[in-house]
Amino acid sequence: MSPTGEGPRVEDHIDLDSVPTTTLLTQKHLIVATELGGIYWYAVDIPYGKADEGLKLKGEEINYEYNFSEQLGENSAPASFMHYSRSHKKIVIGTRNGVITRLDFEAQVPEDEVDDDGGDGEDQGPTRQTIDK
Repeated sequence: MSPTGEGPRVEDHIDLDSVPTTTLLTQKHLIVATELGGIYWYAVDIPYGKADEGLKLKGEEINYEYNFSEQLGENSAPASFMHYSRSHKKIVIGTRNGVITRLDFEAQVPEDEVDDDGGDGEDQGPTRQTIDK
């Protein structure tokens, strides 16, 4: 029961290829690992400082994808947890069968927080890229 008397509501949703096993939220992406071994980056908008506004998806397009289970070979298992390193340059990933590894993929900063020297500030929109590491 919520304190306002309103029930929970689903506004945005993502249709995944299989059951999600873990998620990781950054300032720009919702990162979702699935049971089939894929890791997908979905663009999100987090309206900081605005009351009663939650996380908003910027469409269902995948910005980046990584076939995690294919990279592990014999030790293949779905990711069961993901956590960024302190520097936000690597994702530490643990699997159900006890493997801990890392993925070199730096968290991205939203365009409105980039210094004026760092680009034109325009959002080029989501582009799907496969990560080959």
